[in-house]
Amino acid sequence: MKSKDEIENYSEAVRTATDCAEALELAAPLIGEAQGNMAAAAALVRLVGDCRFGFRASEKLLSDVLPHADHWLLRRIGLAAAAVVDIDDLNAAPVAQGFFTQLVGQLKQACVLEPANADLAAALASAAHRGGRSFDETAEDAFAAAISLEPDEPNHRYNRGLFFKTRGRFEESVEDNRQAIALGMDAAGAQWNVGIAATASGQGALALETFTGLGMKLKLSSQGRAEGTFPSCKFRAAQRPLAERDPTQDEPGTQETVWLERVGAAHGVIRSVLYRDLGVDYGDVVVFDGAPVTRHKVGDELVPVFPHLTTLERRHYQRYAFAGEQREPRQDVVASEHLPDDAILYSHTERVAFFCNTCANTDCSETGHDGSREQHTYVVGALMAPPNIPAVELLEALDRALEHTPALRVACPELSRAAGVADEVEERRFQGWAASAGATQRVPTPRG
Repeated sequence: MKSKDEIENYSEAVRTATDCAEALELAAPLIGEAQGNMAAAAALVRLVGDCRFGFRASEKLLSDVLPHADHWLLRRIGLAAAAVVDIDDLNAAPVAQGFFTQLVGQLKQACVLEPANADLAAALASAAHRGGRSFDETAEDAFAAAISLEPDEPNHRYNRGLFFKTRGRFEESVEDNRQAIALGMDAAGAQWNVGIAATASGQGALALETFTGLGMKLKLSSQGRAEGTFPSCKFRAAQRPLAERDPTQDEPGTQETVWLERVGAAHGVIRSVLYRDLGVDYGDVVVFDGAPVTRHKVGDELVPVFPHLTTLERRHYQRYAFAGEQREPRQDVVASEHLPDDAILYSHTERVAFFCNTCANTDCSETGHDGSREQHTYVVGALMAPPNIPAVELLEALDRALEHTPALRVACPELSRAAGVADEVEERRFQGWAASAGATQRVPTPRG
């Protein structure tokens, strides 16, 4: 058996590790003792709770200790179980379901035996929250029990506020976080949650008050939202964002990373045309959580990628597939500047080809032919436009935009059909340019 001093020395060594693999190696003496030595087990659980190990290693360590835990250690395992989940990856599917099922089951039994133990209730609530939607009823009951037993403890309110935020119950999240602040909770973290939940629930005035209290320069927009000037960022759109899921489909579905015009502390407008049908698209207003999933290097900058919490407004932009050819770079961008309102020609796929000036063939190697080459870029994408622009007017606007960009030719037969002027020649051009662009996946189509 290791002494108390030895256990502390081993624990301190783990804390000096530079990565998870080294931490796991240094923790070997504790791991070997954990099932028979309560002090060693407790030290190991504390290290797991401090996120010293990887997610899978944390699950394994807690799973090995769990069958031997008394109520005191069980409570600590319940709180440390958050380290099994990547909480920054907001929309990740539930993990370690076998572990969480066993842990929640044991904690429920312990709470039955000790109904007045607020610490056990809080541990059960935390474990059930991290275990996924299938444990939501248990989590809610346990949060209520902990608050009833310790009504003046701000952490209980704060943690339930987090739970409500991720479950789309934003008004309840606002109330719990405000209560946590009133009870002495660290203001910054709870205020951020108030601001995010207020934004998601349409409480613009409260979001404005909250975020300006954090030092941001914002004002109410015409839509009643707290908005200001922020750098552009990226956004990981999810088919089923966490706040919109239920126990029957507790996973994100397809996800796609896009550009976002960040107009508020926690919301923005999608500025990429999505390739896949995720239920959101260009122009939609979305709410994201405060912690980035990751950061992408763009030029010399690291751009944060925020997770999709919920969708605030679906603007239902018209969407028409197009294919085209441009003889100068970025002509689609120039043409978009001449389209009305928020309409845009957005290219998804590009392929560059070089044509011989003598025979007009690509990859020409004929002796005596002009050695210079003319560059053409084939593009495939989608024309997006607000829903209030009639198809006839949009088609006329596209024609005018193309007059300003003679180096760009575009075929958009779906728009022509919607305007009642279907053209077989345009359809053939569309198919030919799409093939030249190498569009091996589906060409973007209108969404219902």
